[in-house]
Amino acid sequence: SSERIQRVKSTYTISGYPVIGMVSRYESGKGIEYGIAAFQKLIVEYPCARLVIANAFGSDATAIKSQLATLPPDSFIEIIHENDIAALYKCLDVLLHTPVDVTYEAFGQVYIEAMAAAVPVVCTLSGIAGEYITDGRNAVVADYKNEEQIYEGIKKFLNDASFKENIVGQAKKDVSDIFDFSKIMSELNKLYLSV
Repeated sequence: SSERIQRVKSTYTISGYPVIGMVSRYESGKGIEYGIAAFQKLIVEYPCARLVIANAFGSDATAIKSQLATLPPDSFIEIIHENDIAALYKCLDVLLHTPVDVTYEAFGQVYIEAMAAAVPVVCTLSGIAGEYITDGRNAVVADYKNEEQIYEGIKKFLNDASFKENIVGQAKKDVSDIFDFSKIMSELNKLYLSV
């Protein structure tokens, strides 16, 4: 609801445009440093842009916080934990999820959550993403460790409303078709009953 979204925006003072989000623990394998580098390029053109990082804790926090310190202090927001993740997604204009290799994510729920929330995604393919995400169909896919492609992906969504609308619509449909609860339960039943 708009009330839930407004509560999240107020709690963390999320404002500005565009709001670029990452939902990733502070671990180098998550590729956060490449998202920050892409955002650093973006704020040259969009001085009111904001970077929101949720789940902002982890084993590589010192290095990531050091990189964040190179940004203007009012350009980023760190969120340790937010219970209403659905409302948080609705505060974002683009989500980045850029693990550094194909095997880093065991699954990758972030991809699915963002797409279900109709948030455009710029990502690398890791975990489940390799099974259903296609560049230019339901997301913008960047190469691993490639801040320039991440930056270009963000700009594509910001500069082409029709492209963004098509990607978001297809992503939401794909997530619904592939991860529908009744379909998952049916497949799980088949698995257990076949043993």
